[in-house]
Amino acid sequence: MVDRPAVVDASAIAAILFNEPTASRVESVLRGKPLVAPSLLAYEVANVAVRKIQLYPEQAEGLRKSAGLLDRLEIDYVQVPAQSLVDSAAATGLTSYDTAYLFLSRELELPLLTLDSELRAAARRQGIETLDH
Repeated sequence: MVDRPAVVDASAIAAILFNEPTASRVESVLRGKPLVAPSLLAYEVANVAVRKIQLYPEQAEGLRKSAGLLDRLEIDYVQVPAQSLVDSAAATGLTSYDTAYLFLSRELELPLLTLDSELRAAARRQGIETLDH
């Protein structure tokens, strides 16, 4: 039996890909769940990799390889309409990037997994279920 899908954000995926301290907890929450994310996820993960490379240039090769593992994850990417991003961002005060995750969770009626406390709080204010990590 397959678990209910979940919307996953870049903070949660980056924790796994870059073996951050929360990686095992995130993996256990996501295990068996089909994953859904806005199509911007790859750009956000690439940005995390670039920032890490700038901080730790001696780890550049490993960080590039870790970022490349995103392509092996089974994630259903969804394009979020631009007008919805503008409306949601204006209403919440969050970035359009963060509101893309909220939009998907709300529209698809799926829980959201994020390590971003501000995004998690915004989701809860909107009545969107969040997954604890």
